[in-house]
Amino acid sequence: MQNFIELYYQKSGSYTSKQFLIIIPAGDHSFHTKWYNSSLYELCIIYFGNDDNISLDYKEKSDLFFRDKGPKWQLIRRAINKINIDKYKYIWLPDDDLDISKSKVEELFKISLKHNFSLSQPSLNVPGINFKDIQKSIF
Repeated sequence: MQNFIELYYQKSGSYTSKQFLIIIPAGDHSFHTKWYNSSLYELCIIYFGNDDNISLDYKEKSDLFFRDKGPKWQLIRRAINKINIDKYKYIWLPDDDLDISKSKVEELFKISLKHNFSLSQPSLNVPGINFKDIQKSIF
């Protein structure tokens, strides 16, 4: 049984010239709420929770919205099948527990565009932790 809701356009279905898209499967406590209202990217939220009030809030503040259940990559696959992804230069697929500011998300896209990266992701910078030492112990 699939309870997939058709694509919802917050901006009344109007065309946008934004080059970037974020597709985020989001639960009730998602950190994506810091990323609303960007002039650089569209925010596509796939809400997988059960709270109708949270669903409505996400729907009203997103550019694209789905409500669906399932594993992350299945949710993303079903959403991508409903979106014209060819119009975007970059698409980012973050987890909903990634705590990053809107300005840093925009910086990620700007750097990727400037250097014409084929693939990129934000990096983690935690003062006092040497990630090279952690990697050495893994490899």
